[in-house]
Amino acid sequence: MIALRVSVAAACLAGWVQVQAQAQGQPIERIKPTDNSLSCLQLNGEINTVKNAAQEARALEAQEKAAEGKVGIASTAAAIAGRTGLFGQIGGLAGSLFGQTAAQTASTALQQQAAQAAQQAADRARQADARHQHLSALFAARGCDATNLQAEGKVLDSEALKHAAQSGTASAGIAGKDDTAKPATTDPGALRGLIDRAAASARTGLPELSLAHGGGSRIPSVVGKAQKVVVAGYRVAFVDRTGTSASSAGSRSTSYNVFGTVRTVTSTSGQYKTLELQLDNVNTGLMQAITERLYADFVEQLKAQGLQVLDRKSLAGSPNFGKVEFTKLNQESVYVVSPTGDPRNFRVVAPAEQPMFFLAGETLGDRGLMDLTQLKSLMFTALDVQAVPLVAQVTIDFATTDTSGRSRIVNRADVDGAPVISLGANITTTLSAFHSANTIMGEWGTVRLDKPVMLDGEYATVKNLAEPNNVNEVANAVTGLLGAVTGTAGTIRSTDKRLFVADPVRYSELALRAGFAANKAFAAATR
Repeated sequence: MIALRVSVAAACLAGWVQVQAQAQGQPIERIKPTDNSLSCLQLNGEINTVKNAAQEARALEAQEKAAEGKVGIASTAAAIAGRTGLFGQIGGLAGSLFGQTAAQTASTALQQQAAQAAQQAADRARQADARHQHLSALFAARGCDATNLQAEGKVLDSEALKHAAQSGTASAGIAGKDDTAKPATTDPGALRGLIDRAAASARTGLPELSLAHGGGSRIPSVVGKAQKVVVAGYRVAFVDRTGTSASSAGSRSTSYNVFGTVRTVTSTSGQYKTLELQLDNVNTGLMQAITERLYADFVEQLKAQGLQVLDRKSLAGSPNFGKVEFTKLNQESVYVVSPTGDPRNFRVVAPAEQPMFFLAGETLGDRGLMDLTQLKSLMFTALDVQAVPLVAQVTIDFATTDTSGRSRIVNRADVDGAPVISLGANITTTLSAFHSANTIMGEWGTVRLDKPVMLDGEYATVKNLAEPNNVNEVANAVTGLLGAVTGTAGTIRSTDKRLFVADPVRYSELALRAGFAANKAFAAATR
């Protein structure tokens, strides 16, 4: 009888999932015949609509995948119960909780329906992304301006419209129904073309940044001593791995109605969850191309402030700059570091024409807190070149994480993460300036981004990296069953690993937008 009821419930659940899928709406077409006739204002509205549709679909996909995983643990618990006869030892409670075969049937049905709903949501998210990329390419091609949406924008001829459609397809990284973005190219010419396309749209809608004084003299005071500057160092720190964790230890009471009798089981248990996130499909060549473009933009932003920017070659004749100690890089000309106590891994890149170096006490650097060699060398370099040396670093993160933290009161731990490009704050996104009027002492000043800045925009497909034969699943199921019997259980452990497979053009666009915003704020801080 119980099995029959579960089968009926599973059938009802299948119908419910079908209704949910229908509620998501019709498939989203990437290109519509009326797109070219839309005004800039209408295009912008359509872009926001499909962007919201993609976000909603991804949220639903994550929800269903989480449900699928929980059902998997329930299925394992049911299997153990059936094989060991554990629930047979506790009478009516067993029938209420599982009913062996019925529980197996229910958990399998639930798992299948959750997987189906997650796939449908993922498909809809990809469709929304594809249309978003097409509309964004059309918006740019028609000369629309996000700051003046009332402008009509030009109507494209058939050839220009075809080019915009192809550009949108390349940007979206679409390959049929495959959920994997096109691999990032390593060809230098193709990388320059990719960055050119990304930079064109990245310059619109720059976020306003808030900078805080980071120590020493005020930057305008230092720069004002010479009115000439030279970019002695420029770095971009790309985060490519991060994570978080949560733990809990508490007790909970669960009541069951067993044939009219309410029974309460109190179990003491804990949870420990870890989340590991990895950026994929962003290679060193792409990071280098992004860095080169941001460096060139920084120089232009300084010139726009009315400053005379000396060519970096002027540093070659400075004996004091020759005393700067440069950082050892790996074979890819990248500095890789994972600071103690920080779950993030950084790949720090400098322009090809610049050797990399760090200042004393920098979080990502290789210099000690009291190592003043670099500081003195840069101060006195200002005497040699009669200009203020500047050192800038921009940190581009690829994910946001959330954790319930550490608790000894509740017995539930939660962790989550999402692909979001952001500018790292505090001393990881900084600008420093140096000056000296004599060979005895000098001055310096620093500004820093005071809080992280998240950029709106999808750039990656999320892949959950399942671990087959995960011993944690079996151990946790046993832990849960023993807790129900004895009232005391151990810690339930789980690890969630996700791969964020980036679309190279979208990643570049958002990374450049973040860097352009930082450059603009840094340049403004010199005045």
